Amino acid sequence: MANLYIYGCSFSQGSWVNIKEPTHYHPFYQHQFKDYYWGKQVGDYFGMDVRERSLGGGANYTALSRVMEDSHQFSKDDVVIIGLTRGNRYSLEPIRKMDFEQGDINVDTYSDINVGMANEYFRREESGELKKSKDGFTNSFFHSATLDGFSDEEFGLMMHFHRIWRADLDAAYNKHYSEQFKQLQGILFRSGVSSYVWNFDIWGEFQTVVEWLSTRRNRRQRKVDSHWSPNGSTSFAAFVISQIKQDIGYWDKKSVGFYKRTLDHNILNKLQPYVDTNFEVDTSWCDEKTYPWLKNRKDIY
Repeated sequence: MANLYIYGCSFSQGSWVNIKEPTHYHPFYQHQFKDYYWGKQVGDYFGMDVRERSLGGGANYTALSRVMEDSHQFSKDDVVIIGLTRGNRYSLEPIRKMDFEQGDINVDTYSDINVGMANEYFRREESGELKKSKDGFTNSFFHSATLDGFSDEEFGLMMHFHRIWRADLDAAYNKHYSEQFKQLQGILFRSGVSSYVWNFDIWGEFQTVVEWLSTRRNRRQRKVDSHWSPNGSTSFAAFVISQIKQDIGYWDKKSVGFYKRTLDHNILNKLQPYVDTNFEVDTSWCDEKTYPWLKNRKDIY
C-alpha cells in the first residue's frame, strides 16, 4: 500500500482534531473527532497509509529537514504533502536531534521559536520575571535535555537572534522557503514521487474552532482557537482530494477561491458528515481513576 506523508505545522498536524488520547490540555471533546483529521480522510479516500510527520508550531526548515530525512523511504506511488508556515519561525530541529541522541525518543514535545513565543520571552525579560524565575521560561515552553544545558546567556542570545534576524523579515523568508520547496518538488518529481505544497494563506479559508463553537449552548464549551474544526478539516480534505485528482502541485488562497466556485459535492459525500455546534459530547471514556484531572473539568461533564 502506498503512503501519504504529511509535513508542516499545527494545521498539517490537525491540531484540535487529530487527538489520539485524552489529556488535561485538550478541548472538552478530546479525541472524539480524530477520524475527522484531514490527513486521515485523504488517506482513506485514496486507500493510503498516513505518515503524519508535522510539528505543532513547526518552522519550514523543520518540515524541509524531515522530508529530506524520510526521502530514502519514499516509493513511486507515495504522495508527499507539505504545508508552508510563516517564514520567520526559527527551527529547533537540530536541538531535537541532539535530544534524540541523548535518549529522548519523544522529541516533538516542544515547538520551534515563533514571534508570539519570542514576544513573551522579552516581556518577561523587560519586567524582570526572567531573573526572578530562572527556569520559568524554558520549563513553560521547552522540555529539552539539550536546552537545559544552555546557560542563561546562551538561551538569551538565541532569542535575540530570532528578534533581530527573523521576526520582522517574514516576507523575505516566505519567498526564500517558497523557492526552496519548489526546488524540492522538482527533485521529488524526478524521483517519481508526487508532491504537493500549500501556503499558509489558506488557514483562514475553512471553518475554525471558534466559528464552529461560537453559538454552542454550553458557554463553558465555547473555545477560542483559530485551527480548523472537524468541519473545516473535512472541507480542507475535500479541497486536497480535488487538487490531487487534478495534479495541481501548489495551492494557495486563490486556489481555494476557484475550488469553492466549482465545488465537487461527490467528494464531500464520501467524507465525514457535518458536525453541528451542539453535538453530544462522548464521555464514554471518562474514568477519574485513569484520568484524575477529570475532577476539575466541569466543561467535559
